[in-house]
Amino acid sequence: MRSYRQTLERGGHPWPTLDLEETQELFLRYAAAAQLDYVAPFLHRAMEEIDASISVWAESNTKALSQADPGKQSRRAAALKPLFDRFLSRAASGDLRWVETIHPTQAFAQDAEMSLAEFEDFVYRACRADEADPIAAWREVSARQQGLVDFLQRCSAIRVVAEGTDLTLSVAGRTWENRDGRMNFPDGEVFTGPVESSANGEIRFSYPACLYGREVEDVRLSFRDGRVVKATAAKNEAFLHEMLALDEGAKRLGEFALGTNPGITKCPNLPVF
Repeated sequence: MRSYRQTLERGGHPWPTLDLEETQELFLRYAAAAQLDYVAPFLHRAMEEIDASISVWAESNTKALSQADPGKQSRRAAALKPLFDRFLSRAASGDLRWVETIHPTQAFAQDAEMSLAEFEDFVYRACRADEADPIAAWREVSARQQGLVDFLQRCSAIRVVAEGTDLTLSVAGRTWENRDGRMNFPDGEVFTGPVESSANGEIRFSYPACLYGREVEDVRLSFRDGRVVKATAAKNEAFLHEMLALDEGAKRLGEFALGTNPGITKCPNLPVF
């Protein structure tokens, strides 16, 4: 509650919200079509008026939505998309500041195949919180990553080759961003948005992803002229197809990133938000 208190001390108007796995599961089980499509008007107003957003992930059950109807999940995601798009628009203009972080829980530790103590150490190392001066450490990260950004800014094309992967894309004229702990936390990446029609080839994700409480394993995507033309998964393939069918943009490669955080020495299976 420290951030809540500090917001009050600085004259701000904090508005805490709580999202529970149980309510999400019940909503997706019992909501009718009209309820899935409904977005409260005050949420649109809040999205226009908030100045800063602080999100803390602290799931107690990351698989709570594993049995939810993927059709309902995709329909709800489509209903909420205008809110998300407006959030991104205001953030891009600098009108809205945001940060997202993770609080170590037993559920996250289980997914990462670690004890809670091990996972806590993993997260805090990735956050550079174990450094004598974490702020100075992140400034060092920022300077190092800026060198990579400057190099990549001169590149026009990228090819990724690995087992099950041979993907080419164009980044000509695109701007690379330096993510150095100011938004996602822990952070440590450089990224850009590739030319929308440029991705061609195949990519395989050898580690699972968890989205909306549903784990998808061994995802393989084939791109042609920037668009996914074939998608398979060893687990929850139907859900993968539902997500790709959200809209035309869902089938296109929106971001290409390089992770740079030296504290992340393995890829734990954590939810994607």
